[in-house]
Amino acid sequence: MTTAAIELRDAIATDLFATEDFDLLAKLRKYQTRLKAKITAQAKDEYISKEEILAGIDAGLKDVKMGRFR
Repeated sequence: MTTAAIELRDAIATDLFATEDFDLLAKLRKYQTRLKAKITAQAKDEYISKEEILAGIDAGLKDVKMGRFR
């Protein structure tokens, strides 16, 4: 974690501990949960399976064998 990230985290924590607005904290928690779920879903979409990697390697080797390369 970078220094800037640590400072940001600490500033957010300070603000959260200073507030007494329960409704605001509840909304923030709900938003955090949705954001975390969205980020997790995006990470799963970007995942490349072992089979996809092997298929790409196989296709590349077949291209080389057929003389289709630079």
